[in-house]
Amino acid sequence: MRMFWNGEKLRSLSQGRRTEESFEIFSVTASLANLRAYYTARGMAWGDGYTDFDCGFEIEFHDAVPLGEHLEYLSILKWFFSGCLGFLLDDTDRKISRQTQEEFIASVESHAEIHEHHEIRLGHPLDDPPSHISFHGSPAWGNSSDEISNLTKCLVAWMDRLDDWKNTYVHMAGCLRMHREISSERLLSACKWLERIPTAIPELVTDNLVVEAMAGAARVAGVENGLNVDLGRIRGILKPLIKESHDARFRRLVSLVWPNNHVSKSRDEFVAELKRSQGLRGEAAHNHIEVRSQEEFADLARVIHAVEALCFLLTMRDLPWSDKARGRLMGHPMTQNYIHSV
Repeated sequence: MRMFWNGEKLRSLSQGRRTEESFEIFSVTASLANLRAYYTARGMAWGDGYTDFDCGFEIEFHDAVPLGEHLEYLSILKWFFSGCLGFLLDDTDRKISRQTQEEFIASVESHAEIHEHHEIRLGHPLDDPPSHISFHGSPAWGNSSDEISNLTKCLVAWMDRLDDWKNTYVHMAGCLRMHREISSERLLSACKWLERIPTAIPELVTDNLVVEAMAGAARVAGVENGLNVDLGRIRGILKPLIKESHDARFRRLVSLVWPNNHVSKSRDEFVAELKRSQGLRGEAAHNHIEVRSQEEFADLARVIHAVEALCFLLTMRDLPWSDKARGRLMGHPMTQNYIHSV
């Protein structure tokens, strides 16, 4: 609720001053559905005012969808706000109806039978977060009309790029789910998140023609020296050479999202931690990571926080945030976790 705390609007409602749109926070159209947010409240025992404000969401699909598909879309909506806030949200009071909002209102006004329809209503999904988490690092805010306008543009972009970013969102949610632990599982989840970000894929530094030429030359040299090595095996060994190295890749990605003159963590330090994550990833995958001391625990935590900070900043980077909202990204819990790691 605090994300959408518009003091002026809520004061007006609490005093009984309202219009038809008073309770609406936003209403926008994405490629698959209409997305709405609104205030909920309880009428006062006396007067025309309201109290106990909260907020809810609605997803109204343009066309009927299978039950499992609408739950997936609901998760993507929740993960947008979860990613902005830095902890995993859940929904409550979920309802499904067959009518659109206009049909629902018409049924109420005509006292007709109200049917269920292909709309998901989320009652109060934004529960108060743990007390140690702050809202100030969230790029998404709803405390003014300008902030809400920018939030909705980013929300629509988030939903509309689902085809390419679905796996990214899934692994981001996995990291958020483990935000209270430091473990090899969390490191693996963070590395998989990075691997699923479309804009973080290693770039090619050459092409297959170069690999074919090198493989052919290597096979000739092998035959001349009495080794009959399979050409396909040579290609497999040389294939990774067409992609940029870990160092080049991480330097490119860090330069996109990290200040060049950060007072606490330099780009070189950031890149070093990211490179270390690739070695630890292999150990984590085989359950070979053992933390024997406080220093080793802090070392593992720092690597995890570095990968998550990069992933978060890259996941949010291409959304149309305003300069003001983009400036809050460095205060996000995932970014701050790395900045304050020792």
